[in-house]
Amino acid sequence: MGKLAFLGVDRLSPHEEIVEELVASIGRELLSAGKLYHPIVVEASHGVILDGSHRFEALRRVGARAVLVYSVDYFSEEVELRAWYRALDGSPSVEEVLEVLKASLNAVLEPVPVEEGLKALERREGSVLVMAHGHDSAYLLCSDSHRRTFPAREVTMADEVLRRFGIRYDTESNVLSGIRSGRHRIGYAVPTLRKEEVIELARRGVRLPPKSTRHVVQDRPLYALVPLELMTSDDDSVRERFLSHLLSAEVVSFGPGVLLDRFYEERVRVLVHRGCEELPYPPEVAELFRSRGPKA
Repeated sequence: MGKLAFLGVDRLSPHEEIVEELVASIGRELLSAGKLYHPIVVEASHGVILDGSHRFEALRRVGARAVLVYSVDYFSEEVELRAWYRALDGSPSVEEVLEVLKASLNAVLEPVPVEEGLKALERREGSVLVMAHGHDSAYLLCSDSHRRTFPAREVTMADEVLRRFGIRYDTESNVLSGIRSGRHRIGYAVPTLRKEEVIELARRGVRLPPKSTRHVVQDRPLYALVPLELMTSDDDSVRERFLSHLLSAEVVSFGPGVLLDRFYEERVRVLVHRGCEELPYPPEVAELFRSRGPKA
């Protein structure tokens, strides 16, 4: 299991680019609430941020000197690295989508069975696999068969040109089942990064496009409710006292598959702040407390 700790902002390295609008929104929420709700998830060896890059950037901009992190052994089974697949919300035909990709990326898209196409993505023999409801074949945007690196450029360009149709990012299983059932008319899969690639790129200062990775972190702690002034303070002792309080707190374990402030695929641990009923737990959390009761 990982470890809660306060780390200086200069010791943390994001691995994905940020979306300015999202950073601004989170910054406003931080200033309004006056607290950080959830720890930022980082890998223990190099301080690479696995989940929480936008929160980190918002905290940095409001003057945080240290932030609460959940530090994990990245190469353990505790952390799974997955991909975000895309579903198109609009109603283009598959022919329109293929034509846009061919024209914009100067690409060749070969018809392949879906399972064969997904395996080709794993082998880095393709960068995008377009799937459509009611079609026996998927369409693979082919890559050099000897390629070893993640095709960030091709994935980014595909996202940019298909954004006109409305892109929804979702889990692999949700997009695949949506295509099969007809809930989604068209979607596309992209390759999954490898953990060593994430670390290497972050250490070189290379940031991947947003939504390049999806990290599933078992037993991640939620609702630390760290006061903002504590993170902007020069006094390390106040942070250590708060950390001692968190480490002795009761927890309620949920999941996998629980809906709190968002949907969590993994098991999560909600920290219980006793005697602080005014703290703004969402209604979903309060209801779960009432129905299950805290368990240490």
